[in-house]
Amino acid sequence: MRLWRRHFPIAFLCGVVVAISYIDRSVISIAIIPMCDEIGCTPTNKGNILGAFYYGYISTQIIGGITARIWGPHKLLSTVVLAWSCFTALTATCASYLWLLILVRIVVGLAEGFGHPCIMTLIRCSCLLSFIIPS
Repeated sequence: MRLWRRHFPIAFLCGVVVAISYIDRSVISIAIIPMCDEIGCTPTNKGNILGAFYYGYISTQIIGGITARIWGPHKLLSTVVLAWSCFTALTATCASYLWLLILVRIVVGLAEGFGHPCIMTLIRCSCLLSFIIPS
């Protein structure tokens, strides 16, 4: 019972972070249609905007795991969620400038790329510590 009480908040908050991450990735696919209608994007520009996220995302997967082990997953995950939330909010203000929008989407991808490695490190650390050092 003690392990459940200790791990449930961590698991719940990690689930919330993953849900927010997936919502952020999905919403841009819906929002890009009216955004590009407003500024007159071509289908190529739409693809560049949507693909920009993944250039940043894929480049920080391995770095995220290493950084989480060095800095600690709690601090890094909090920082990363704050960063990607701020840059997601900037997406709406940068919608009229194509290259600025692409840059913001790359930075959102860079920040979100740290998310899953941080969560896996957090789960690994909290589970291992509870079995090595029982309370």
